[in-house]
Amino acid sequence: MKRQLIYHTHVNTSQLDKIVVKVQTESKNSTCYLDRISRDGLTLSCDSETLHSILPNKTVVAPKDPVSMNTTFALDKSINALCRVIFARRLSKDHFIMELKFVDINEQAKQDLDDYIEKTLRSELKPTEDCKIQPEPKIKSSEIYKINNDLRITYSKVA
Repeated sequence: MKRQLIYHTHVNTSQLDKIVVKVQTESKNSTCYLDRISRDGLTLSCDSETLHSILPNKTVVAPKDPVSMNTTFALDKSINALCRVIFARRLSKDHFIMELKFVDINEQAKQDLDDYIEKTLRSELKPTEDCKIQPEPKIKSSEIYKINNDLRITYSKVA
């Protein structure tokens, strides 16, 4: 059964196999890495040089002055989308993240995105050998009575 995904449910991508995102702005083409993804947007990580090439002469991203960009990345299939930058945040000296929201994405790309998120969520929920649920032991009522007969409780005062 396919679950109804919430739009803002973010899925972390693998840090070992970084997914490259090609970003095309009005002025330049750049390369970032996919950090997290959801049905309504994505989070990219980049260095300061890349951020300044994507957002030249901008200290903050203002809602009245949005920055739009075309993004291309491959999850299971290649996805192209027009996105808008919501915010950019510095994590360390040379590590930044940008939160982007999808403005224009075709139906097939949405379906591919949903399939990737669903597959990732299912793989995170696979039970391990240690976490298997043990069946409850079957105890007859007479055995319960014997257990209760043998049980003696003593109380002591502690001052």
